[in-house]
Amino acid sequence: MLEGHLSERARAVCANGLPADIGNNTVVMFVSFAYADLSIGHQFEVVYPKSRPAEGFECKSRIVSVTQQFSIPLEAVPHGWKTICVIEFPDGIPALISNHEVVNAWYENQSWVCLSSKATWQAIKIGGQ
Repeated sequence: MLEGHLSERARAVCANGLPADIGNNTVVMFVSFAYADLSIGHQFEVVYPKSRPAEGFECKSRIVSVTQQFSIPLEAVPHGWKTICVIEFPDGIPALISNHEVVNAWYENQSWVCLSSKATWQAIKIGGQ
């Protein structure tokens, strides 16, 4: 779950943990607790607002880089951790992501956006989550 884009202040604090060059189709986001260990390169197929999964749509994305508040590069998103991730959208950044809130830290925004597989998204839609 993506909580929001890093503010300039937050990005400066964790700059050492992020790649020097962030591509045009990438975003740097505060990410909520990970449901599993997710390696760099992990891919997602769908994006949707957490509170409105029926509004989701297919959208390729992948984890490019991971850090946290101590600005240490990580090799993966650790299960159960909140992290800061660089996420690539190879076909372009959708408005749902580019228009998402800019925040200084985790917990400042509860209008989260989710990335998932198609199968997970379908299960959430069917379950009425």
